[in-house]
Amino acid sequence: MSHDQGPDNSARNEAHTSHHRGRPRDARKWSAADLNGIEKELAATPAPIKSMTQAEAVRQLVPELVKMLARGHTVDSVAAALAARGMQISARTISREVSAHRGRMTSRRAKGKGGQMTAKID
Repeated sequence: MSHDQGPDNSARNEAHTSHHRGRPRDARKWSAADLNGIEKELAATPAPIKSMTQAEAVRQLVPELVKMLARGHTVDSVAAALAARGMQISARTISREVSAHRGRMTSRRAKGKGGQMTAKID
């Protein structure tokens, strides 16, 4: 028997022809109703839960930390509240992140009012 003949080779050849660049070919035909149903199912699929680093988590919580400080909490009491929830964040880090947040907010407000600050010269 030659290399190209025989039952083993024919099965291998069929398997080979049913793949395109390493992927199996799908001969199924899709109707608009099929695709509509798939589309709805995909839209209803929740996003995966993304893990965050501690720095990312603090940045996400900064708006609420600012509100806590505005209500009279100290930076130390905010750090204690976070620690009670399993987040060991130093008061210094909280202070730095809140200051950076306030700076970004001030910068955004300035951009909203024309984007440039001008000085009046007499």
